[in-house]
Amino acid sequence: MKKNHFEIKTQKYKVRDINLNVAVAGRGEPLILIHGWSNSWIGWTLLARELSPYYKLYMPDLPGFGDSDALPRYSLEIINRYLSEFIKSYVPNPKAIIGASSGTFVATHVVDTEGFNTSLILIGAVLKRRRTALIKETYSKLLSFSQDSKLAHRAFEKIIKNRYSAYFVEKYIHAYRFDKELVDLYFVPGRKKVNGKSYIQLGVAIMGYILDEELKSLSQKTLLIFGSSDKYVSAKTAEAFVKNANNPNLSVEIIDKAGHSPSYEQPKKTAQVIREYLGNQNN
Repeated sequence: MKKNHFEIKTQKYKVRDINLNVAVAGRGEPLILIHGWSNSWIGWTLLARELSPYYKLYMPDLPGFGDSDALPRYSLEIINRYLSEFIKSYVPNPKAIIGASSGTFVATHVVDTEGFNTSLILIGAVLKRRRTALIKETYSKLLSFSQDSKLAHRAFEKIIKNRYSAYFVEKYIHAYRFDKELVDLYFVPGRKKVNGKSYIQLGVAIMGYILDEELKSLSQKTLLIFGSSDKYVSAKTAEAFVKNANNPNLSVEIIDKAGHSPSYEQPKKTAQVIREYLGNQNN
């Protein structure tokens, strides 16, 4: 068993016309981890601790998030240009690209459009569900209406940065079991650095991206990881999707006693699933 001397260092990488903030940890074959919509690399800390003895981890703050520079405008295509250039310039042969929550849209988009020869691991992918379609449509319209409004940017930013909004989301939507200490350590810090403009405009792009259809045709080996108590996509729905997709490259694993974010609710189990999956790709 490898000894885990855990250390994370952040570094600014020049990518096109901005500085991309990237947290780096571990050693071995490289993995790229892409955070969710209202977080930063900090949300990966607990999973990184478990994976760092076996892989070298690159955890970028997406442009406009965390400590990366902002952009004039945001979309999946624009984010993709920066992320793909970072990968090609600094991590040209990643063993896998891992996305969490809304980061699964970014990860899938960059792998699909750039044709990277890598495994794809999606944690808490938000698949389309009939009973949430109206909510998604309503929220998408709200974001679309607000995407060019500076007043709306400031309003959304104020809400997201409020720690009590983080508690509400985790307690009633994300978490299997609400843990205020975990939220304060690994969820609130990312939200505190959210840019209202990047949040809204990337949100519009995500709402318009049908992840389900992309996954059905992916040629890269792809693992979907869900918590057994994920309120967005149930384990039953996830398993049925993979079964009916008729894509031999897709597989699914369910993490017990976890909600939408098993990477920090059950980091040991999630890391074990990832290690076993990637190990099997070598066989």
